[in-house]
This record gives sequence, structure tokens and C-alpha cells, in this order.
Amino acid sequence: MKLYTVREAAKHPDCPLSERWLRQLISEKRCPGVRVGNRFMIDLDTLNSWIKEEARKEAENETQAN
Repeated sequence: MKLYTVREAAKHPDCPLSERWLRQLISEKRCPGVRVGNRFMIDLDTLNSWIKEEARKEAENETQAN
């Protein structure tokens, strides 16, 4: 597991989200990660798994609504 700061994670090619979007998710307490001192650290594998799960839930909700 490698932890990245928000800025590092956003610049990483494996991260599909912008720095702004990551910070929004963090402020909503929705982004997976840990706070180390005053920094929020993100594991990209965990983040990508979380994104896939959120997308699956959203698709499931849309299917139920139709």
C-alpha cells in the first residue's frame, strides 16, 4: 500500500479524479483515506475500488428507478 497526498493522487495517472473533486469528497467525508497530521492520505487502489463500488450502486439505483 502506498499513500499519496491529495495533490499527488490527483496527478497520478491511475487516479480518475481531479484534485478539486477529491477535496470535495474529503470535505463531505466520503473519500476513503486517512488523516496523518494535517494531511489527508489516499491509497489509489482503495480509491479506485471505492469509485467502482459507488458506480455500481448508482447504476443499481437507476435500474430500480426505471
